[in-house]
Amino acid sequence: MAAAVLSACGGGDGGSASTSSPSTSQPAAVTGTVATGQVMAGAAITIKDSSGKTVTATADANGNYSVSQAVYAGLTAPLLIKASNGQPGGDLYSVSWTAGAANVTPLTSMVVAALSGQLPADFFNLFGTSSKASALITAANVAAARQQVQTALTTAGIDPANIGDFFSATIVAGNAADKVLESTSATLPSVTAFTAQLAQATTQNNGGTPPSGGTAPSANADTSTFGGCMTSLALSDTLPSGIARTTLTTLPAINARWIATSYKMADVDAYGNPTWSVTRGADTEGANAAVWEMQPRQSGVAFQDNNGPITAQAQPTQLIVRSTNGDHLAFHLNLNDYFATIGGAYLGYQENGNADNPASVEEGADYRRGFYFAAGQTAEQPLDAATSSGQWYSRTRYTLDDATKTATTDSYRVAFYGMQTITTPLGSLNVCSYTANGTITIGTRASVVYSTMLYVTPTLGAVRRTYSETDLDANGHMIFSMTNNRDLTGVIIGHTNYGESLAGGTLWSQLLNQLQ
Repeated sequence: MAAAVLSACGGGDGGSASTSSPSTSQPAAVTGTVATGQVMAGAAITIKDSSGKTVTATADANGNYSVSQAVYAGLTAPLLIKASNGQPGGDLYSVSWTAGAANVTPLTSMVVAALSGQLPADFFNLFGTSSKASALITAANVAAARQQVQTALTTAGIDPANIGDFFSATIVAGNAADKVLESTSATLPSVTAFTAQLAQATTQNNGGTPPSGGTAPSANADTSTFGGCMTSLALSDTLPSGIARTTLTTLPAINARWIATSYKMADVDAYGNPTWSVTRGADTEGANAAVWEMQPRQSGVAFQDNNGPITAQAQPTQLIVRSTNGDHLAFHLNLNDYFATIGGAYLGYQENGNADNPASVEEGADYRRGFYFAAGQTAEQPLDAATSSGQWYSRTRYTLDDATKTATTDSYRVAFYGMQTITTPLGSLNVCSYTANGTITIGTRASVVYSTMLYVTPTLGAVRRTYSETDLDANGHMIFSMTNNRDLTGVIIGHTNYGESLAGGTLWSQLLNQLQ
């Protein structure tokens, strides 16, 4: 493998952490960057050789690590490398069959799984005790495993072809390798489950036995985390045969459609009586129906936080309310969720009206509302690591177009909920679910208590979303309530359309054509 000068996703030319201190005249024997779309600063690196000997290193603040030539001389190639950040299921793996570059990323973990036919953690435990396992790590075998990973990622809608070798590719903020890592984290419902499926495919193609001679991937799924739950489903569950599947040559503008199952809002007086309410119903064709149509993520989108204009990624969605309070055709809104270009942190939300909305509603061209978080947000920990105890976050939040920039505090917990079976428009599905429950505190004046739950499958991603909100005044009295529950009816993964056909384009365009 060719040596490469590797910079972390966050930029900078930080130094190397090493098992020894190489002199400036003697380059390191093995170098790499530990990254997932954001660098794994301080990662604990364990390098195991074919005899079972291990040495350790620590990644620096930029995710870079190195092994000196002196230390490398005491090892017997090939090598297996593990990077750990201490989170459940958060370990990454890589291989090295000769001196040079050895990045440690989700992509290299996938190669380890495809190579060995095992979960990477199981292969790491076996390695050094089995000559059969060591013999797998050759340039030819790794290249074949890399091609298997590339094909699987392309099928899932991720294209890593232009970054070259996963192990030696330079990782710099915004370059091809960094963008693929970002896309991998953002696109796959579970990186852990996807990796396990690669191992399972290799084992199945090898007559049901991992080429490493170790344990099959289904034997050691830890279901105490979201990633473990998704892995268990990925290895043992299949989608119902009744779900329609269509291969698309040309991709439409939208890649997912959701239908409301319960969409209610109400203002409440001091006595708890509703003073205003609206219900948008659960059917797919008739009165009171609300539909959300998602589009692929967009890059280079203008956004503004409390420090001023920045560039971000956006996840566009169009909300279409087809009938409400007796109006034949109510309105549609353009919704955008914003994410950091580097690291993928959630930045905020905005919704805009449209000039072609009926005059009977208020959501015209000048309608705009939303919020944004304070500058410098970091991403939440990977969802695969979520446990039932959860992880707490607290972020400063601002209301869009508030000239005073009055800060509110959004404190919430993300937690793994469990595995269950639900009935959806797509059929009966086994899912893993997680919650995000929190409170937005508006000084001493009021607060908003909310709860979100997502139900996810390894293949389709999220298939159900439930949301409830209660707004309280300074005395703790409810003044507003909302439920917003929806189910997935159709989605495009790669070039496969599952469920309802999305090839006809946006529903709003179809409805306007019907009215003309």
